[in-house]
Amino acid sequence: MIVAIPGTTLSPYLFLWRSAHRVEELRAEELGGSQAPSLEERSPRG
Repeated sequence: MIVAIPGTTLSPYLFLWRSAHRVEELRAEELGGSQAPSLEERSPRG
């Protein structure tokens, strides 16, 4: 019970936080022109 409550509470929060952080990283990337780069051209996560 001690592990279940924090696990079910924090897991969804951390998933949403990580997704939001990745969106911020993608927005901060240089576009390098008038069009956004494709996913293949983007830099890999480091």
